[in-house]
Amino acid sequence: MKEYAAEEDNPVFHWCFIGTGKLAGIVAEQICATGRHDIVSVYTRNAEKGQAFAERFGGRAYESAEEAILAEGVDGVYIVTPHNAHYDYAYQALQHGIPVLCEKAMTSRAEETEALFALAKEKNVYLAEAMWTWFSPIANQVKAWLDEGRFGTIKSVHGDMCVPGAGYAPRVTDPNTAGGALLDIGVYPITY
Repeated sequence: MKEYAAEEDNPVFHWCFIGTGKLAGIVAEQICATGRHDIVSVYTRNAEKGQAFAERFGGRAYESAEEAILAEGVDGVYIVTPHNAHYDYAYQALQHGIPVLCEKAMTSRAEETEALFALAKEKNVYLAEAMWTWFSPIANQVKAWLDEGRFGTIKSVHGDMCVPGAGYAPRVTDPNTAGGALLDIGVYPITY
């Protein structure tokens, strides 16, 4: 695995993006704006969308996920596809010793997630679920208060979340892409 210099050296991290939808575009725009991230390779099943994404954010569009993962200079793979495809792409990257940041839900089955973590451990390669809640200043402040015991002993929690499914995003309600309340949107209150 590649070693990185100290923070003050300001190294640039080179990404392979697997998936080019709306969230991929938002993330690409934000990370590229920092000057510390660069997209070197892109893969999506739709070659035209892959090429458009590469032209917008940099890098080269590839015809296969494996080619994109193994492209020269890739430091890590960001997977932002429907949930049911996460396992295969993450497995490929880990097999090649490439770190993975995979959008939530990491997989659609617990056994697949366990297998990915076992492979990451075996290969000594970083694997993480991209859950923005863990980086939210508000969520981290609430966690700090909990850790300090500010609320006393928590015995139960009730969380509600409502997102209108109709017209939101087709994948959210499509069981063929592992969409549904639990894996896609419902994971946020469950995280708390």
